[in-house]
Amino acid sequence: MASVLNDCIAKHGWSERLEVAAAGLGRGAGRPDDRELALIPAGRADLACPDVEAEPGVIDAAECLVVGSGAEAELFCQWPGTEGKQVLAFCDFAGDDATSIEDPSADLARFCDDVAEVAPSLLRSLVAQQ
Repeated sequence: MASVLNDCIAKHGWSERLEVAAAGLGRGAGRPDDRELALIPAGRADLACPDVEAEPGVIDAAECLVVGSGAEAELFCQWPGTEGKQVLAFCDFAGDDATSIEDPSADLARFCDDVAEVAPSLLRSLVAQQ
């Protein structure tokens, strides 16, 4: 999600003002496998994703948190160090047909397509907060 959102930020000319850093929790942390890397836009080979439990400074350094699902948003709204930070969820910007963002068992290619489709709407919300 971070890679796709960063690509959207660059495409729309906001790279000098916005930057997205990836972080994860549990299985969402670490390095993507080769199959996952193949679905991510070219040029993003270094996608290590720190675990927010092991590296809480990632949350402290963030101005805003962007997550995938509503459940993740609820979790991070209560996470230590997130007080006063806005939490945005990709799913909140998705239409009814982008259900893969909320489904952890969804096909990864479909998930990536849905995230890419939603990224411009999420970016507009981030820019509006600047």
